[in-house]
Amino acid sequence: MRISCAFVFVIFTFCSVSLPAQTADSPAAVAFPTFGVSFVPPAHATYSVPGSPGHVAYYTLGAESSAPDAALRVVVGMAHDQTLDALAGMFVAKLQATLDPAAGMVGGEKARKITQPLKGGAFTRSLTYLVLHDGRLYMFSALSGNAAASQAVEGVLADLVATVHFAPPDSPAKHLDTFFAKPFMLFNYATMNGPDCLRPSINTPERLAMGITDFTHGDPVLLVEIDRLTIPDGSRFSDIRAKFSAKLKDKMHLDADLKWETSQRLPRLYIAEPVKSRSQGAGGTAVSTVECYYILDMGPGELVQILFSIPERPDVNAQTYVDLSDKMIESLQLLGAAGTAK
Repeated sequence: MRISCAFVFVIFTFCSVSLPAQTADSPAAVAFPTFGVSFVPPAHATYSVPGSPGHVAYYTLGAESSAPDAALRVVVGMAHDQTLDALAGMFVAKLQATLDPAAGMVGGEKARKITQPLKGGAFTRSLTYLVLHDGRLYMFSALSGNAAASQAVEGVLADLVATVHFAPPDSPAKHLDTFFAKPFMLFNYATMNGPDCLRPSINTPERLAMGITDFTHGDPVLLVEIDRLTIPDGSRFSDIRAKFSAKLKDKMHLDADLKWETSQRLPRLYIAEPVKSRSQGAGGTAVSTVECYYILDMGPGELVQILFSIPERPDVNAQTYVDLSDKMIESLQLLGAAGTAK
């Protein structure tokens, strides 16, 4: 069975990230075209993007809170030819969940419903509808922290799944011009924006990672890695550029030297020409990616490295995502000491 334990863990845990949020006062059906689903979100819900490439949406109920008692989450993943009952059985076994097979229909498809105890966070219980559609497994979950919240949010989830409509997912390449309403933070140094099909996967004080998955086949088409780096002896990037580039070329198996230029808009931003990286994937398969490197010199001894990685595959127009990397970098705004853009 190709859906791994790690995939199960990602589905049923939540990683909070600093990405845009908005409140829907008079909700109508909201479409997520690259994920192949639409539904009516709950009234007065706060929407934010949770931390996984397959997470479609995340809603807290009522006023925005860093520790809500209840939330809704919608997730999608590739089913890899597994049946709905096989997938439900796997989740029950791996997560110590309870199966209710009489969940009815969601979006015209048979559904299964599981409940699961949660530990180590604000939520203590999840109830999830599992729905298989066109080779993709959709999961609609209610998360709650106490009995009263469970009863309320599970009723709200039942209302939401009654509005679900499935459609063939669009290629993300068709939706790269629609950016988030608000940019996201980069280590309190800067803000940057990206298309609303972008989803984060890592958020630590030293590293951010995010990407775009094409759910027409389930493979990633863009990976963005943002790392906070420390330079010994308080150097500036201009002092170590040649040495830094040579080390990066060797480590990342780049097929050309990195050629840098300085941004005219942000003098502390260094931009490298796109290069190719070649490595071996699973089973010794050759993997080629287009790499776009950017360096923000944040002062003596501090750098932020931004890397856009684009797979070279027949289904991916690499130049489309190279152009997207330029647009995202154009959205970059440095922050002053008071946390305001400058």
